[in-house]
Amino acid sequence: MRGFSVYLYDELQIDYMINMKNSGFDRVFTSLHIPEYDLASSWQVFQQLIALCKDLKLQLMVDVSREIMEKLPMSADELSDLGVRGLRLDDGFSIMEIAQYCKRFQVALNASTITVDMVRELQDLKVNFSHIEAWHNYYPRRNTGLDAFFLLNQNTFLHEVHVKVVAFVMGDQQLRGPMYEGLPTLEKHRNSAVFANALELINRYSVDEIMIGDPSISRKAMRQFESYYSEKVMMLTVAFNGDYVPITHCVFTSRPEIARDVIRLQESRSLFYNHQFTGTVCERKIGDITINSQELLRYSGEINLVKQHIPLDAFVLKIGRIIEEDIPLLSLCEGQQKIILTEVTEWI
Repeated sequence: MRGFSVYLYDELQIDYMINMKNSGFDRVFTSLHIPEYDLASSWQVFQQLIALCKDLKLQLMVDVSREIMEKLPMSADELSDLGVRGLRLDDGFSIMEIAQYCKRFQVALNASTITVDMVRELQDLKVNFSHIEAWHNYYPRRNTGLDAFFLLNQNTFLHEVHVKVVAFVMGDQQLRGPMYEGLPTLEKHRNSAVFANALELINRYSVDEIMIGDPSISRKAMRQFESYYSEKVMMLTVAFNGDYVPITHCVFTSRPEIARDVIRLQESRSLFYNHQFTGTVCERKIGDITINSQELLRYSGEINLVKQHIPLDAFVLKIGRIIEEDIPLLSLCEGQQKIILTEVTEWI
């Protein structure tokens, strides 16, 4: 599952929600206890959000505190009947209260504060652990996001006790105030690419599900998620040095054996053997796209995506470059990964 955030201080962006649903997102996160906004002014928008999530078949998770639950104009059971599928419980709820909410809701607890003792107490109460998730916070203020080593260690523990882990990445369009510095879980992900950060959380930090923290992401990021999860294709945005239309119309596959310095696109030799490409002979930098010239005989036409700095080779031509925000995806590319190169002009 993948989710995105919708906040209650403005009109609902219905078109955006539909686009996210069509891009493969199936969950919505919202909060009823953001300090800058009061419950009374948010309640009508909240009810509209519940109805829209039901119509779009999106699972709605709501961030609540004990104080907010006491102020709600309806009971928890009525919330469930209305269509709220999950509660993200702020710190302060008792173990007994958590166990009770698990009977009606998917319950998200603070992933950083779950302990062995808490797990044992919930087990003693015969709680169904398929109804419990561990959600890491997002961190609106710069320099306060989590350390990567801490995140991995905590997630390792959470998986040992069979709890699903969820974490946030920041958006790349409208950022949420009042800080407007992004809403990531990991500090290292602040001000960097949405899709690459999401994939890194899953592939390297044992996160099971990602949520977009900020109110919106770009059309390009939506398409990357859709391509990867629906079509199993990693989409890389590139800028070519000339007219390389045939290359952008191909879905390539990385070779099953992973090279240290480059990603080798295995169909490229048969497709472009003996083709005349113009390019530059130069030192190859991380993110460069190269093709082997005819002088390399049976290796002619092979396209490589450069992962490490490499000295120049007289028979290797640089023909383009992956845009900076997509370069982190190179280190996350595994063997036999489907890849498509999309020109940057498509997103302008």
